Amino acid sequence: MLKWLALVIVCGIAGFIIYLYTHLGLSQPVEISRGPAGPLLLLFKQHRGPYHEIGPVIREVELWALNKNIPCSKTFGEYLDDPEAIDQDRLRSNGGCVLTVLPNGMAPDGFNVSRVPEKEYVIAKFQGSPAVGPLTVYPAVKKYFAENRLVYPPTVLEIYTVNGSDVVTEYLFLLP
Repeated sequence: MLKWLALVIVCGIAGFIIYLYTHLGLSQPVEISRGPAGPLLLLFKQHRGPYHEIGPVIREVELWALNKNIPCSKTFGEYLDDPEAIDQDRLRSNGGCVLTVLPNGMAPDGFNVSRVPEKEYVIAKFQGSPAVGPLTVYPAVKKYFAENRLVYPPTVLEIYTVNGSDVVTEYLFLLP
């Protein structure tokens, strides 16, 4: 009886791990290229604290855009500090919407606008949960930078495109 119970538990745990592996996109490849991106018009709010807690900030900007009938088909997180070098509570980031136009060209109170001109980036694309980016995307990109003898930049811009239940994240690492 205990053998059957142990077998059921092991199979349940294995099934759950396989489900998470496929559902989160850990099996998805990371596509890395080099090229131009931009120009971008970013409407955002600043965030300080652990990067995984930026979701409510992004949703707040998204909700504002929705209420003003401003299209926000892509959202973003811009991560300004190295989480391996700075305490979690001191990490700085920006979160919000990638816009095509901002009516009256002015940011509302409490929001910021940034216009990013076209620049040269290392671009990584990943179709899976952005939550697993630190496990899949960042190691692959760091390896790419090392193999190509490039200087790894301190900041990254993650652009999220949601299509139903699919999320495609484009990671932009600025080249010097």
